[in-house]
Amino acid sequence: MTTHVLILCTHNSARSVLSEGMLNHLAAKLGKDVKAHSAGSAPSGRLNPFALEALHNAGIDTSAYRSKSWDEFSEDGAPPLSIVITVCDSAAAEQCPVFFGGTGGQPVKVHWGYPDPSNAPGGDDARRTAFAITREAIAYLREGKLGRIHMAKAWNSQLRRRVPAVDDSPVPNGLDWNIWQGPAPERPYNANRYTYGWRWLWDYGTGDMGNDGVHDLDIARWGLGVDLPTAVQCTGAKLEFTGDIQETPDTQIATFTFPESNAVLVYEQRLWSPYFQEGHENGVAFYGTDGYMVIGRRGWKVVEKRNKVLIDKQVEFSDVPHLENFLDGIKTGAALNCEVEEGYRSTLLAHLGNLAFRVGRPLKFDRETHTIAGDAEANALIKRLGRKEFQIPEQI
Repeated sequence: MTTHVLILCTHNSARSVLSEGMLNHLAAKLGKDVKAHSAGSAPSGRLNPFALEALHNAGIDTSAYRSKSWDEFSEDGAPPLSIVITVCDSAAAEQCPVFFGGTGGQPVKVHWGYPDPSNAPGGDDARRTAFAITREAIAYLREGKLGRIHMAKAWNSQLRRRVPAVDDSPVPNGLDWNIWQGPAPERPYNANRYTYGWRWLWDYGTGDMGNDGVHDLDIARWGLGVDLPTAVQCTGAKLEFTGDIQETPDTQIATFTFPESNAVLVYEQRLWSPYFQEGHENGVAFYGTDGYMVIGRRGWKVVEKRNKVLIDKQVEFSDVPHLENFLDGIKTGAALNCEVEEGYRSTLLAHLGNLAFRVGRPLKFDRETHTIAGDAEANALIKRLGRKEFQIPEQI
């Protein structure tokens, strides 16, 4: 019986088309009874020429390809879908379509995000390179050349600085200090609490796991194709920035497990590091039984057995498109490129890691109630009531 897979993005012009072509190509090559399809929630009606060129260069016939709507897969006669894969880029705050259609029951839904190569800066040559890199990366994710993935590691190895104590001072003109503090305990204005230092104080921030590491946790989560964890543990300490006002750890390791994955997600943080890891200050590695893949913010590489570097691709992706989309959402109410739930899922990893660190023990997370199972102390830290004027009522 044929396994039908639908690959979705918004416009069905680039990434979903690349995925359709490569999955069908690999299925035929491996003798698997799999048929891939692609569609969009708001199809553009055209296929990106660089996507077609990349597939053509891989020996794939694209003559029958077209940009089409996901509605076709809910009509009579549509193939029964077993799997629906979204390929939008949650790391870049891009909206992922949610598919409720289909025939013959609800398919399994998976998210494999990937940056849109259409946004690569540098003109046609750069975009052509980005599409080729995208095609190759998708092939690796789908073909299983890394073997069985048992670990993903996200890291944040930056060189931060101390935040010394300074005296309290008058509130600067134009700053509403009461609003800025929000639900946090009321305190006098302090320059190091207001500017850089707030990130490392529990009243206001989440340390660097929630400040910068969350972006790498997001990539690790979509790479594993997982939703919410069920168990987390975390250890760490202030080992370098002792004696300053920072409360959050400068050294931290957290692990997360997911019932739908046979892999562990590890987060590693060193904020005193004057050197990179795998060539990237921040990055993610996926470790398989036959090799591993490293994804940084400027490219990716694959290392196989005996540490042979098989692929090493460097490419620049632009932040401009999703920043413009965010501003348009504020100014005009335009639809954002990422549903808030995706941000919640990835941010939750940072919050759970910090909770486990603060209580000093492993935690079990209930995916139904979104609470910590059997741990009143940890649950008390989930919801900060704060000052009365900033409390959100249970009912309005």
